Amino acid sequence: KGDVNGNLSNLGLVTESDGVVFYNKYENGIVKVKGNKEYQITNETAYSMQVVDDYIYYLTKGESNKLLIKKVKTNGDKLSTEKETQTSISKFFVVDNAIYYANQSGISKIMCDTKEENLICQDKVEDFAIDNNTIYYTDDFGYLYSMNLGGTDKKTLLNDEITEFQVYDGWIYYYKQSENYLSKINIDGSENDTVTDKVNSYIFNIYKGKIYFYDSEKSNIS
Repeated sequence: KGDVNGNLSNLGLVTESDGVVFYNKYENGIVKVKGNKEYQITNETAYSMQVVDDYIYYLTKGESNKLLIKKVKTNGDKLSTEKETQTSISKFFVVDNAIYYANQSGISKIMCDTKEENLICQDKVEDFAIDNNTIYYTDDFGYLYSMNLGGTDKKTLLNDEITEFQVYDGWIYYYKQSENYLSKINIDGSENDTVTDKVNSYIFNIYKGKIYFYDSEKSNIS
């Protein structure tokens, strides 16, 4: 699913809904695969794809190095731009009829129906994820925090520099480039442990109890 943390952390190039696959064909845009046939949905590169009801939400490049959050019906109709922003964070989340995205100002929340927008976090955000109605994010020091979807109840989970993280099954898995290994910490900030030193890059994904990663020494996926 496109809303899986690991998928969005790895650019969200593919998503699925009710047996139908949507994938990014780069300059050719979003393509729908149903049965043995492909159907063109858009004609622009798409990232962070998520299917919500009968819409595909995605990121694409705009002018002047800006990113556009767009949505389109799964049949290709009703294409619209929801937000234009300037950010280096190539993902966003759609949760409970709201879009959450991050830029230089922090993390903002846009209601899908009314377009009402609120800045719910004013920290400098390097990365963020949403899991079970909780926002997890790292600041410009790489420190890890959590807060609720309204931007309150902020908690410090880890005062340590994190390069990349993913939330999975009650744990936050994170990679430290300075140490070159994968660790995990409970979502409440407890039980901080090393997972493995075999993961030697920040490119990893966790799916069904297994860790897939790019092995920088062997130049392959393990």
